[in-house]
Amino acid sequence: MDKKQLSVRVNDDLGKELERIAEAEHRSLNKQIEKALEEWLIRTYNWRPPLEEAIDGVEEGQVEPAYKGD
Repeated sequence: MDKKQLSVRVNDDLGKELERIAEAEHRSLNKQIEKALEEWLIRTYNWRPPLEEAIDGVEEGQVEPAYKGD
């Protein structure tokens, strides 16, 4: 998956809270911010991560799975 580099400035309190949560959840700060953004997009705009869309396509018979099991 390609990555897009972004530069973001947040207030000090928000930054500290993100760092605290990232540490508690054993994630890097970058991954914690990415997770927060994904969750916001899902809740606010019904955004679907690409992998989730692919899984739904297989389950709905729109896409043939590459591996069907033994």
